[in-house]
Amino acid sequence: GLRAVGVEDIVVVASSPARRAAVEALGVEHVIDPAAVDVAAEVRRRAGGRGVDVALDCAGAAATFSVAPAVLRPRGRYVIIAAVPIEVPFAPWRLARSEIELTGSLGYGAGVFARVIDLIARGAYPTQGWVEHIGLDQVTDGMEELHNGRRMKLLVDITPT
Repeated sequence: GLRAVGVEDIVVVASSPARRAAVEALGVEHVIDPAAVDVAAEVRRRAGGRGVDVALDCAGAAATFSVAPAVLRPRGRYVIIAAVPIEVPFAPWRLARSEIELTGSLGYGAGVFARVIDLIARGAYPTQGWVEHIGLDQVTDGMEELHNGRRMKLLVDITPT
Protein backbone atom coordinates (compact mmCIF):
# COMPACT_ATOMS: atom_id res chain seq x y z
CA GLY A 1 0.00 0.00 0.00
CA LEU A 2 2.73 2.52 0.84
CA ARG A 3 4.58 1.89 -2.42
CA ALA A 4 1.36 2.55 -4.33
CA VAL A 5 1.46 6.14 -3.06
CA GLY A 6 5.19 6.69 -3.66
CA VAL A 7 6.88 5.53 -0.44
CA GLU A 8 9.92 3.42 -1.30
CA ASP A 9 12.06 3.10 1.84
CA ILE A 10 9.97 0.89 4.13
CA VAL A 11 10.90 -1.02 7.29
CA VAL A 12 8.32 -3.43 8.73
CA VAL A 13 8.47 -4.82 12.26
CA ALA A 14 6.28 -7.88 12.78
CA SER A 15 6.32 -10.49 15.52
CA SER A 16 4.27 -13.01 13.52
CA PRO A 17 6.33 -15.25 11.17
CA ALA A 18 3.33 -15.47 8.81
CA ARG A 19 3.06 -11.68 8.60
CA ARG A 20 6.82 -11.29 8.05
CA ALA A 21 6.70 -13.87 5.24
CA ALA A 22 3.73 -12.14 3.59
CA VAL A 23 5.44 -8.74 3.75
CA GLU A 24 8.68 -10.18 2.34
CA ALA A 25 6.70 -11.83 -0.48
CA LEU A 26 5.42 -8.35 -1.40
CA GLY A 27 9.04 -7.26 -1.89
CA VAL A 28 9.70 -5.33 1.31
CA GLU A 29 13.44 -5.68 1.90
CA HIS A 30 13.66 -4.56 5.53
CA VAL A 31 11.52 -6.86 7.67
CA ILE A 32 12.42 -7.13 11.35
CA ASP A 33 11.56 -9.77 13.92
CA PRO A 34 11.30 -7.85 17.22
CA ALA A 35 12.22 -10.99 19.17
CA ALA A 36 15.54 -11.28 17.31
CA VAL A 37 16.95 -7.73 17.46
CA ASP A 38 16.77 -4.42 19.30
CA VAL A 39 14.15 -2.79 17.07
CA ALA A 40 15.07 0.82 17.86
CA ALA A 41 18.78 0.24 17.23
CA GLU A 42 18.15 -1.72 14.01
CA VAL A 43 15.69 0.81 12.56
CA ARG A 44 17.99 3.74 13.40
CA ARG A 45 20.93 1.87 11.83
CA ARG A 46 18.96 1.33 8.62
CA ALA A 47 17.94 5.00 8.67
CA GLY A 48 21.54 6.17 8.82
CA GLY A 49 21.35 6.92 12.54
CA ARG A 50 18.90 9.80 12.22
CA GLY A 51 15.64 7.92 12.65
CA VAL A 52 12.67 7.56 10.35
CA ASP A 53 10.27 10.26 9.21
CA VAL A 54 7.06 8.39 10.05
CA ALA A 55 6.15 5.41 12.24
CA LEU A 56 2.82 3.75 11.49
CA ASP A 57 1.54 1.68 14.41
CA CYS A 58 -0.57 -1.08 12.88
CA ALA A 59 -0.21 -3.43 15.87
CA GLY A 60 -1.63 -1.50 18.79
CA ALA A 61 0.69 -3.22 21.25
CA ALA A 62 2.19 -1.65 24.37
CA ALA A 63 5.68 -2.49 23.13
CA THR A 64 5.06 -0.62 19.88
CA PHE A 65 4.03 2.49 21.75
CA SER A 66 7.33 2.54 23.62
CA VAL A 67 9.51 1.76 20.57
CA ALA A 68 7.98 4.15 18.02
CA PRO A 69 9.30 7.38 19.60
CA ALA A 70 12.77 5.80 19.78
CA VAL A 71 12.91 5.14 16.02
CA LEU A 72 11.63 8.55 14.89
CA ARG A 73 13.81 11.45 13.84
CA PRO A 74 13.32 14.79 15.58
CA ARG A 75 9.96 16.26 14.48
CA GLY A 76 8.94 12.85 13.13
CA ARG A 77 5.35 11.71 12.99
CA TYR A 78 3.87 8.79 14.94
CA VAL A 79 0.53 7.64 13.51
CA ILE A 80 -1.55 5.13 15.44
CA ILE A 81 -3.66 3.15 12.99
CA ALA A 82 -4.44 0.05 15.07
CA ALA A 83 -7.84 0.30 16.70
CA VAL A 84 -7.03 -2.00 19.62
CA PRO A 85 -8.58 -0.88 22.93
CA ILE A 86 -5.55 -1.15 25.20
CA GLU A 87 -4.07 1.17 27.79
CA VAL A 88 -0.34 1.82 27.81
CA PRO A 89 2.01 3.74 30.08
CA PHE A 90 2.60 7.15 28.57
CA ALA A 91 5.74 9.28 28.99
CA PRO A 92 4.91 12.55 27.20
CA TRP A 93 8.47 13.81 27.60
CA ARG A 94 9.62 11.20 25.07
CA LEU A 95 7.50 12.93 22.44
CA ALA A 96 8.18 16.47 23.62
CA ARG A 97 11.98 16.23 23.72
CA SER A 98 12.11 15.39 20.00
CA GLU A 99 9.01 17.38 19.04
CA ILE A 100 7.33 14.22 17.77
CA GLU A 101 3.83 14.63 16.39
CA LEU A 102 1.39 11.99 17.66
CA THR A 103 -1.82 11.44 15.74
CA GLY A 104 -4.40 8.76 15.18
CA SER A 105 -6.06 7.57 12.01
CA LEU A 106 -8.94 5.15 11.77
CA GLY A 107 -8.29 4.72 8.05
CA TYR A 108 -11.90 4.80 6.98
CA GLY A 109 -12.19 8.48 6.15
CA ALA A 110 -13.97 9.95 3.16
CA GLY A 111 -12.62 8.63 -0.12
CA VAL A 112 -10.25 6.06 1.37
CA PHE A 113 -12.08 2.98 0.09
CA ALA A 114 -12.52 4.45 -3.39
CA ARG A 115 -8.79 5.23 -3.58
CA VAL A 116 -7.73 1.76 -2.40
CA ILE A 117 -10.16 0.06 -4.80
CA ASP A 118 -8.76 2.15 -7.65
CA LEU A 119 -5.17 1.25 -6.70
CA ILE A 120 -6.07 -2.46 -6.57
CA ALA A 121 -7.88 -2.27 -9.94
CA ARG A 122 -4.80 -0.65 -11.52
CA GLY A 123 -2.53 -3.36 -10.11
CA ALA A 124 -0.63 -0.88 -7.93
CA TYR A 125 -1.69 -2.51 -4.68
CA PRO A 126 -1.01 -6.26 -4.72
CA THR A 127 -3.29 -8.43 -2.58
CA GLN A 128 -1.98 -11.92 -3.39
CA GLY A 129 -0.41 -13.69 -0.46
CA TRP A 130 -1.99 -11.64 2.30
CA VAL A 131 -5.68 -11.12 1.48
CA GLU A 132 -7.78 -14.29 1.69
CA HIS A 133 -11.42 -14.90 0.79
CA ILE A 134 -13.41 -17.02 3.22
CA GLY A 135 -17.02 -18.12 3.38
CA LEU A 136 -19.47 -16.91 5.97
CA ASP A 137 -19.27 -20.32 7.66
CA GLN A 138 -15.51 -19.82 8.20
CA VAL A 139 -15.70 -16.46 10.01
CA THR A 140 -15.24 -17.79 13.56
CA ASP A 141 -12.14 -19.86 12.74
CA GLY A 142 -10.84 -17.16 10.39
CA MET A 143 -11.08 -14.44 13.04
CA GLU A 144 -9.29 -16.63 15.57
CA GLU A 145 -6.45 -17.24 13.10
CA LEU A 146 -6.38 -13.54 12.25
CA HIS A 147 -6.04 -12.55 15.91
CA ASN A 148 -3.35 -15.19 16.44
CA GLY A 149 -1.29 -13.75 13.57
CA ARG A 150 -1.67 -16.72 11.22
CA ARG A 151 -3.61 -14.67 8.67
CA MET A 152 -3.27 -11.08 7.49
CA LYS A 153 -6.56 -9.88 6.02
CA LEU A 154 -9.85 -11.66 5.44
CA LEU A 155 -12.62 -10.83 2.99
CA VAL A 156 -15.85 -12.62 3.80
CA ASP A 157 -17.82 -13.82 0.78
CA ILE A 158 -21.47 -13.81 1.83
CA THR A 159 -22.84 -15.26 -1.39
CA PRO A 160 -23.88 -18.92 -1.21
CA THR A 161 -21.52 -21.38 -2.87
